[in-house]
Amino acid sequence: AEPPVPASYVFCAQTPEGYPSGTPRARLDTRGIPYEVLDAGHDAPLTAPARVAELLVRTAALPV
Repeated sequence: AEPPVPASYVFCAQTPEGYPSGTPRARLDTRGIPYEVLDAGHDAPLTAPARVAELLVRTAALPV
């Protein structure tokens, strides 16, 4: 079996309408699962690379 992996959910605030991010966000809200909203577009790794790297490093340090 694979070892557990830390999970974190991030949505981009400037993602265009029509992208299917509303459904997963609603599911997380219903379940009380936290997530972050990054003030960037859907291409955040290109437009906000430092912020994305920070989120990845922080998530990697989460307990499993």
